[in-house]
Amino acid sequence: MKKLFILFPVWFFILSANAQTTPSKDIVIKTLNDIGDAVIDYYHPQADSVKDHCWCGCVFIRFTINKNGEFTNIDYTAKTPIFIKDALMSAFESINKKAPRINQLPKICNSEYILPVIIYNRDGCGFMTGWEDKNYKPDEKTKEMYARRQDSYDQSMNSLLNMLNFFKGKTDSVNCILLAPVNTGYVMY
Repeated sequence: MKKLFILFPVWFFILSANAQTTPSKDIVIKTLNDIGDAVIDYYHPQADSVKDHCWCGCVFIRFTINKNGEFTNIDYTAKTPIFIKDALMSAFESINKKAPRINQLPKICNSEYILPVIIYNRDGCGFMTGWEDKNYKPDEKTKEMYARRQDSYDQSMNSLLNMLNFFKGKTDSVNCILLAPVNTGYVMY
């Protein structure tokens, strides 16, 4: 019986080590809509930043795809909070590292694309109006902090007004392919 107890941890260790060395699946982008799904799959903002912000809006991501299937010339709406921009940049870096196989590559190379990503980040909002909890009694300073965050929560209109205002510069028009919007649902760490 003792041998069994000793063998279980060894067997468990071998299985976990083997799982870590197993290569992850390739990213296969069959259609342009799969690009948005891949971005959402790899979008993981820092948990601390998520808890300190109350923001809902749309980030417009402009990019091209080179002949090797890599995402290049990536730019983001200028008013995007830094923690969201960093998480999106990291998502594109992860996708490029995994070398996505893009089935439509010859047709879509060198075009400019805009991908709207709708982001809901409610973790830093505190208790929203109408959701009060009788057991939760925040002090005045905390109430003011949550009120300020909630006032700036809905950035949908700002997102639309800044659709062509990117970090690399504002443009009057873009000759591009507008992809279908994707959304994060609620916060995803």
